[in-house]
Amino acid sequence: MIKRYNKLVRDRIPEIIRAGGQPCETEVLSEEDYLRALDRKLFEELAEYRADGNPEELADLLEVLLAAARARGVDRDTLETIRDQKARERGGFEGRILLKSVGEGEETPDTDYGSICRALESLIENVPHKEANLANAAALLFGCLKGVNWAGFYWLQGETLVLGSFQGRPACIEIPVGRGVCGTAVERRETLVVEDVHRFAGHIACDVTSNSEIVIPIRVKGEIVGVLDIDSPTVGRFTETDRKGLERFVEILEKMLEQ
Repeated sequence: MIKRYNKLVRDRIPEIIRAGGQPCETEVLSEEDYLRALDRKLFEELAEYRADGNPEELADLLEVLLAAARARGVDRDTLETIRDQKARERGGFEGRILLKSVGEGEETPDTDYGSICRALESLIENVPHKEANLANAAALLFGCLKGVNWAGFYWLQGETLVLGSFQGRPACIEIPVGRGVCGTAVERRETLVVEDVHRFAGHIACDVTSNSEIVIPIRVKGEIVGVLDIDSPTVGRFTETDRKGLERFVEILEKMLEQ
């Protein structure tokens, strides 16, 4: 059985695989493809480190970072000189300082969910195409909510949530019930507001830039059929106001789905 990977690996990995008696297919990338593969590898290694906290993943991340620098004409000594200069001018990160705001003036007001819900009702009124309505619903939220990087739906098929319409980066296609924030929301049958997803047991890192999440179950005739899932790169992005507003948004969709 052939396993497909199509990912960048360390230089000696093919040799190690063949020494173990397994054939493998490789390709030497062009310079342009190599740079893109290195960038993807950075996110891959960061996600693996954030998933289990293994120091070996940090070493892999550093190796990829150095390779990315070399590929762009920056050697290790030059990179270290830049790092040292920035550390002397701006400090490091040992102080655990979280910058919360800069400048004077009022904070950004809460999202106007009344207007968003009225816009949704206008979009789907007398439109019989449910999938099109859901696609527009995801686009509406993604365009109206500040500081979010993903908004969309997962639909329940047996004990698995399957990706539906969304806005944002490519996402996990299947999520088992009870896993991650989405699967846990279905299991608990309630809205989940997660301030920091990396502290949520069993979090599934579909996008390593996401730091907070809100998930609202969707019901048809009392039974959960899916969830609305919204992610943000900002820790603590979602509030009680968001929960109430998005639950109202989902109620409008539920009426549409029941028709």
